[in-house]
Amino acid sequence: MRNDEISRKVKSDNTILAFGEKLCTKRGHDEKQHNCIRQKLREVGRLLKDMRSCPGNVEKSLENFMYPDAFKFITQSCKNVAGFDGNTNTYATPSLALKIGTTLQKCLKILILKGIETNNQDLQTRAEELSKLFEINWTDDVSSNALRTLHEAKQNSQKELLPLANDVKVMSEYLRHEAETHANTLQESASDCEKRQAWHKLSEICLCLIETIRRCVKMTVEEYSKNKLTNDDGELD
Repeated sequence: MRNDEISRKVKSDNTILAFGEKLCTKRGHDEKQHNCIRQKLREVGRLLKDMRSCPGNVEKSLENFMYPDAFKFITQSCKNVAGFDGNTNTYATPSLALKIGTTLQKCLKILILKGIETNNQDLQTRAEELSKLFEINWTDDVSSNALRTLHEAKQNSQKELLPLANDVKVMSEYLRHEAETHANTLQESASDCEKRQAWHKLSEICLCLIETIRRCVKMTVEEYSKNKLTNDDGELD
């Protein structure tokens, strides 16, 4: 990692180093994964930096923050790092919030193991209790809004242009004509093979008709208000 404030915090924290060691053991043989490992370490390093920014926390290690009664403080730091906006309940970097949650749960497993190996019952107990809080509350407190932010961003990046009204009309008329043709085949004294083919084609046509309708109406009232169009013959209206 480049030598900066974040990397120095990472290299001076035993829990983060233990997490990094596990990542290297699992993925270190693959050079393509090295950058991913660095990023994960820097992510938790940024969290530690934010938690240390509060008075009295300057010298604390990640392990020192891992108490059940610090859960709200930890979630708030995660929101700070990921750029949470309390007014809109959205994140500037929603993926970072999700990644930090996963990393912290892995760090808690490391602390549980450390407590067992060193016969430190206090460390084991508080890490286990905090881990349970993550399982129960993290989704509601952090992940749900992060996932919603990602979903909305994806929708906005994939907005589809409305098809021209005449194109929709031509397609719809063609599909309906084909549907009637194959429906008639099913009602006629055709061979079983012909009926099977007609049934197969008719099912495809029905799906196409449904998709045509879906693509025409897949928009919210807000989107309609912003994108309302008109044309001379009024078909689109």
